[in-house]
Amino acid sequence: MYTSDSPPDQSQVPYQPAEFQSPITEPLWTVEDVAQYLKLEPETVRSMARTGKLPAIKIGKVWRFKKSALNKALYPSQEK
Repeated sequence: MYTSDSPPDQSQVPYQPAEFQSPITEPLWTVEDVAQYLKLEPETVRSMARTGKLPAIKIGKVWRFKKSALNKALYPSQEK
């Protein structure tokens, strides 16, 4: 079991399908994850995050992304 003082490791977190994840529990993707997903170079993803072309969160010196936010930005007509 984990406490609020320490982050859980994946073995301690129950599985939740993406459609049932709240914005707080949605996993954050790295630049490399997004680059692979979009078939872009990591530096292109960083540049798009810096200029606001991709929705991103900067935590310290690293960028993090929510898949749901990326999909909304890239495919706005497919919103439910």
